[in-house]
Amino acid sequence: MYTEIRELINFLARYFHLRIPRLRIGMFCEHMANNCLFRFQPYWNINIPKQHEEQRIIRISRTFCDETFTSAANSVGLMLEELLNCLPEHIILYVNPGEVFYCSCDYSPPIPIWLGSVNEDLSYNEQKVDGHSLIPPPPLPTRVPPLLPTGMDFTALDWRVNLSLVSPRELGYEYTNPFTGFRMFRYVLPGAPNFTVETFAITRFGSFRKRPEHEKKFVDAIKNFVNSGNVKGGGGITTIESNSATTTTSTSAAKNCGIWSSSNEEYGRYPYFNIHKNVTDPKRQDPDYFEKEAEKLPLDARYIDQLKNLWEEKIGSERQLIFKAQDSLIGNSTDYGLPKLNLNEPKLDYKGIDALETAPESVKKIFSLGHASSREINMAWKMEMIKKVRRDELDGKSLPAKIGWATATIRNWNRVYAEFEEKRNTSTRKPKLPRATWISHPLYLLINQRRKWLRLLREQSEEDFQRCINELKISYIIQKEPEHVKTRKVWSEVQLKRRIALEKEKQLEELHIRLKENREEKLRSINDEANLLNNELKQIMERLHQLNIIEKKTVADIVGEYQPNYVGEMTEIVDNSKLFG
Repeated sequence: MYTEIRELINFLARYFHLRIPRLRIGMFCEHMANNCLFRFQPYWNINIPKQHEEQRIIRISRTFCDETFTSAANSVGLMLEELLNCLPEHIILYVNPGEVFYCSCDYSPPIPIWLGSVNEDLSYNEQKVDGHSLIPPPPLPTRVPPLLPTGMDFTALDWRVNLSLVSPRELGYEYTNPFTGFRMFRYVLPGAPNFTVETFAITRFGSFRKRPEHEKKFVDAIKNFVNSGNVKGGGGITTIESNSATTTTSTSAAKNCGIWSSSNEEYGRYPYFNIHKNVTDPKRQDPDYFEKEAEKLPLDARYIDQLKNLWEEKIGSERQLIFKAQDSLIGNSTDYGLPKLNLNEPKLDYKGIDALETAPESVKKIFSLGHASSREINMAWKMEMIKKVRRDELDGKSLPAKIGWATATIRNWNRVYAEFEEKRNTSTRKPKLPRATWISHPLYLLINQRRKWLRLLREQSEEDFQRCINELKISYIIQKEPEHVKTRKVWSEVQLKRRIALEKEKQLEELHIRLKENREEKLRSINDEANLLNNELKQIMERLHQLNIIEKKTVADIVGEYQPNYVGEMTEIVDNSKLFG
């Protein structure tokens, strides 16, 4: 897959040379190669090269551009129009194991770009061309003038872009891939040193720093003392002399807090979280439990520290909540939500046998559930769960029956896992017994599979869905997927903003209540005061009118109505009639 993507990217890069700076071309090629890698990987099968080939088609034109192309252009700050001007009007790219083709339109025959073996990745080299590269350098488009003179010798120009394979961590990805040896593309400048994240990390400007020699000896002495098993009880105080000073430390506290790094030379990169905390409070099964607890915290100087403590509790509880919250098993260590069985009934394999009905009680007891193995008890639990939700007696393959079977299996595996954990915690063996991951990993997969069956059942029949979750007592909650990885900082910011909004609404509500109190009396007093002011204004206006009369600016007690100036108006009318009549 890496070789095919490399040849595909180099085919596109040929069109950009002499028109876009080479460094920008390399950055664009790196991003697009990684975009293609993430897109092709789930559908890549070297045993069946043509399988899912429709998922490996890239279309580039002015009317429609593939997302891998536009995303790479946006990542490096290149204008999409600038790239499209360098390419043909329409181009379709096909990538299969061992072959890369392109077409100029939907109905034109495919033209091979590269042909080779499906196992070319075993000898991958960014500077080596494996297989058969069949395409010549592309012609120079006339729409965009080149940055260099066109009369130069193009045979001496290196058209290829060096794409090396590095670990995802070198590019800042924390990518967990089920395939071992997963690598990503990285553009390497010709002749530039390969300066990786690890080599930068140990420098003064990196995220790690080298320990001084005396500090290394001091920390190694503490670690050896803690790991030797000499610390008994809690809060043991140990004094260790080093080359520089004598230091007193609480070794058990340091060990419990998980401050030790996995390397003797470097500090730990990530904070320690105990993800195996035992959850006993059933209230934590509420998906919004920690958000509600954050709303109860007092807004004081320790608010951010308390949010950090809540986040650590949230991270430590997530693992058990994933396994137990949907079945309400937190705090239920008695029956684990499994149905009660009548131990006097015969086993499933012996039900309906006529000879057993007339057999003596001692024989019936041997074939009863009271003398059954754990596997037979598990089968009985599954049958009881299926009976609660199946549609009829012959139903064994429908979605409700599958959900009942999965629920019984999940709860039984939780019971078995709890027994292993109890045995592990009470054991005095050193080192401790390993965790029962052979149970927890299939359990996690089965929980997700049951959620898928519940989703499909809800789409088919809401009535059957409600009957299943009510009869089996399943908590089915659909949570919105976060748009990004939620970290402690982001979670704390969200809780702080939500708390500020709640406090603002609370204060507004208090002000509203205060405004509504004695509203009628306040309105009456306001109206009385307004009437007094109006009377005072009327008296002032009357006094001003009297002063105007005294100053002979107006006349008092005028009788009659105003009449217009008839003489002047008639004269004007007569004059107008003489002029325009």
